[in-house]
Amino acid sequence: MGHEMLKFANKKSNTKEAASGDVADHTPDRARMGNALLDAVPSNIMLVDPESGTISFINQAALAALHGLGQQNMAMVEPEKMIGATLDHLHADLTPLVGAMADPSALPWRAELAFGTEVMDVSVCAVDGGEYGYSAALLSWKTANKSADMARNMQVSVMESINQVTAAAQEIMAAAQRVSEGSHMSETQAESARSNADETAVNVQTVASAAEQLSSSIAEISRQVADSSRISQDAVAEAERTNETVQGLAEGSEKIGEVVNLIQDIASQTNLLALNATIEAARAGEAGKGFAVVASEVKNLANQTAKATEEIAAQIGEIQSSTNGAVTAIQGIGKTINQISEIAAAIAAAVEEQGAATSEISRSAQLAAGGTADVTANIQDLMEAARTTNETSAVVMGAGESLMNNAGAAKQQIEDFLHQVKNG
Repeated sequence: MGHEMLKFANKKSNTKEAASGDVADHTPDRARMGNALLDAVPSNIMLVDPESGTISFINQAALAALHGLGQQNMAMVEPEKMIGATLDHLHADLTPLVGAMADPSALPWRAELAFGTEVMDVSVCAVDGGEYGYSAALLSWKTANKSADMARNMQVSVMESINQVTAAAQEIMAAAQRVSEGSHMSETQAESARSNADETAVNVQTVASAAEQLSSSIAEISRQVADSSRISQDAVAEAERTNETVQGLAEGSEKIGEVVNLIQDIASQTNLLALNATIEAARAGEAGKGFAVVASEVKNLANQTAKATEEIAAQIGEIQSSTNGAVTAIQGIGKTINQISEIAAAIAAAVEEQGAATSEISRSAQLAAGGTADVTANIQDLMEAARTTNETSAVVMGAGESLMNNAGAAKQQIEDFLHQVKNG
């Protein structure tokens, strides 16, 4: 396997000597000897041109190691093709060195680089070429020691645990915050509900009092309606008695009318007899004068009787007409009173039902007032529970915050310890 020869002269000197043909014959031999010595070294070694950052030599140990690393890092260039390649083809984290190593003051440089699951301790230092000056940079690497592996594994494990603790603490604080907000809202709502319950209790008590007053008023109305119904019934009975009396008066008037008619008939007959007596007295001459006077008087009496009976008949007719009107009116009054009595009875029944309903409302209002008092007491208990929950949430949030602070402090202490382990 051929390797590029190590050249200790700088690039400008080599170019100048090649142009003049004055290159010493022993220079290639010295380079080959140096490469052979580096090949025999069991450490992983590369030589890098500081100006270009390209790899100029890889010893056998490094080639063997690169084959193993290549299996861990598939993006890495094949080891046999790395001669002439820049350092960033070995590992991306070496990219800054490609330009920086031209200045020897930037070296030595050291870092831990991951190749897949393997972590390598990589170091780069300047090579003094004697009379040629700074002509190459030597890169070497080795597997990080077990302490570093253990420290790194511990760091990963502990950091994961701390992160989990921190996440759990954050979740606890968030949950406590939600509980606190919920309990605060519950307390506010309970306060509002208690206020509403108190107002409702007052309103229910007012309704109960009003229902009692209404029940008393309905009882009074029911009594008055009952009295009105009784009075209406008495009025109906009195109207019926009055109707019977007027009916009797009408019948008496009819009988009087019959008697008057009889008297009129008698007066007519008497008048006719007086007329006949007057005629007969005139026939008798002087002997019939006295009889004529009597007949004349009888005639006058008959006329007066007829006139009086006519007036009586007219008055009796008026009485009969008035009596008939009174009978009709009394019958109408009786019907109206009966209707009033029926209405009063219906009102009494309705008032009785309303009284029963009002009593039930009053009883329900009293029960509701008692239930409202229980609700108010329960709301007060709920408010106390909400306040207790809020206080507990504050304690939990404080504990979560303290846990997060402790986890952060532990994380920093572990990082400081691991840093000391790595660099100690």
